[in-house]
This record gives sequence, C-alpha cells and structure tokens, in this order.
Amino acid sequence: MRLLSLVFALTFLAGPHFGARVLPETTYTDSLAGEIARPDSGSLSLTANASGGLPGAFTMSLNFNGTTIMDGNWQLIVKRRNSDDSVTELGALTGVVSSGTVNLNADGSVASLNSVQLQITSGSGNYGVVASGGGTLAGAVNGQSSPPFSGPLSLNF
Repeated sequence: MRLLSLVFALTFLAGPHFGARVLPETTYTDSLAGEIARPDSGSLSLTANASGGLPGAFTMSLNFNGTTIMDGNWQLIVKRRNSDDSVTELGALTGVVSSGTVNLNADGSVASLNSVQLQITSGSGNYGVVASGGGTLAGAVNGQSSPPFSGPLSLNF
C-alpha cells in the first residue's frame, strides 16, 4: 500500500511535466539599421531593418527620463526573401522594454541607446508558441551615414 501511495504521489507531482518536451532556448542575433524619431523630449521611436537570424522589420517606442529608459514596447516582424525576390511574412514577436539608457547630444538629439532590455510577451505566425524570452539592443546614431542608426539586437527564446 505504501508503494502504491508513493507511485501515486510521484505521478501527481510530475503530472504536467511528465513526458513534456522542453525545447532548448536559442539566441538569435541581428544587425539593425534604421532611424530614430523624437516626437517629444521624453520619448523616441526606432524603425529599423533587421538582418541576421531573424530578418525583418523592427519597431520600438520608449519613454525615458533624463537618460534612464522607463518603459516602452517593441515588435519584430520576421520576413523571408524568396528566390523570386518576393517577401513572405513569417510571423512576429512583440514585447516590452524594461530598462536601458539613452545618451543625448548637446542639442538633445539621440547619440546612442545602451543596454536596452527587451522582454518577449507574445509571438504570432511561425512564432505563435513563443510566450516569453528576452533580449538586448544597443546602437549609435551617426548623422553622417544613411540610415543613421545601427546596432546589434539579440533575442533569446
């Protein structure tokens, strides 16, 4: 009877985890190239092309106080270029910005984004099973280049 109780208890505790397949997390690295807009003194938006592990269109808006990023949101629409040069949208990853810093030039324009922490909150399409994860973004603005913003994006899910 004790053995039966032990087996039942172990089965109950293992319940939803028993036999569940856990996929290892993967880190995807992209290079971003785009532009930053400052609609007002405490916010900015970034629109960039992403190339690398998750190619597509990246957008982010964030709020900051001084140089500290307070909050924001982001989206990466992942796309694939086909052999006939057409583009197929594979899905999207969306999330929130939790922290980081903004360096400003003397004229108030953005010089760089540093250690921007991203949290994944949902996915769609091919990424519909993604409900969590994280990442980082950094980059600098060079007014002499086109597009002026460039930097790395790393996502882990």
